[in-house]
Amino acid sequence: MFSGKKGVVWTRVGYAGGKKKFPTYQSMKDHTEVVQVKYDNKTMTYAKLLQLFKESHQMGRIKSIQYRSVILTHGDDQKKAAEAFIAAIKKKSPGVGTSVEELKEFYYAEEYHQKWNKKNFRGKW
Repeated sequence: MFSGKKGVVWTRVGYAGGKKKFPTYQSMKDHTEVVQVKYDNKTMTYAKLLQLFKESHQMGRIKSIQYRSVILTHGDDQKKAAEAFIAAIKKKSPGVGTSVEELKEFYYAEEYHQKWNKKNFRGKW
């Protein structure tokens, strides 16, 4: 989704949104699996990241907390941009269930989860 895109410095997967400190895949309970993206804002804009998210993510309503669709933001500028982005999409597709929330804590997932698609689909992602 984001790896290999010009301006993306790195990606990593983890867990966010729950109450448990230091969750694991087996003990995540109320956390959501998420991707954290570090990008160079000189070559990649936040708006372009949101567009990449839309192009490669299932934005429908998923009832599972683990796999829900959410954009986690840092600061008011990202929050406002993400909310406007999702509102525009919902005008055309009311069934979109993606929420926008402030990232409070990110927990790095186990190493075997990192680059999972690349490892398991032999670079097709």
